[in-house]
Amino acid sequence: LPDGVRDRISRRWTSALFDGFLEKDAKTIVREHLYREGHLNATVATAVVFDRPAGLKTLTIDVVPGPNVPWRIEMTGNAAQTADDLLQVIATGQALAALLDPGSVERLLEDHYRAEGFLAADVTVGAPRTAEGASVVTITVAEGPPYSIGDVALKGLPDERRQDARDSLALSAGRRYRPAHGAAGGDRVETRLRQLAYRLARVGVASEVVPDAARVDITLDVTPGPRSILRDVVVE
Repeated sequence: LPDGVRDRISRRWTSALFDGFLEKDAKTIVREHLYREGHLNATVATAVVFDRPAGLKTLTIDVVPGPNVPWRIEMTGNAAQTADDLLQVIATGQALAALLDPGSVERLLEDHYRAEGFLAADVTVGAPRTAEGASVVTITVAEGPPYSIGDVALKGLPDERRQDARDSLALSAGRRYRPAHGAAGGDRVETRLRQLAYRLARVGVASEVVPDAARVDITLDVTPGPRSILRDVVVE
């Protein structure tokens, strides 16, 4: 193993709470290195042995690298998002995670879909299979429907400010729902109120998901506070 891999294991040993954690983490570190080198069928076994008379612990790592195997990821079930886009999302984390930590890839892609308004998206990373001499990981996506904005309610505003706040909010029923848009709309309303001299204005944004209708109702709870009014200009 390269010195860099050994150093990673040594550093991990200094923070391991007990031997079981060290064995698991050392196995992961070595497997990651072997996968990067193309040894996708490698087997790694680790064991910590304590020599009580000598007061010495020894970590043994038993490796069978196996042959060098090319690998690739295949996407299935995706329509709204292209395979290239999803592979780019995976690459922002760690491409090998599909092999080393499938659960993290599932969460990463589901978070990406939810940010795009597909709140019911479900992603499954399959076990590697051999096809045409390569190791293939199939990622199955069930996108579900894109959610739209339903009711948009403004609470706590005086009537004369309601329309102005709605214009600043820039959210309307029927548009594609994206979680970031609701937060950004709340910030715009708060900024507009402060421009109108409500210097203590606060805006809370709450959303209610309605799965049967594939929509999200948004409620803005506004606390405008007192309006600052210029009373006097004194020139001396």
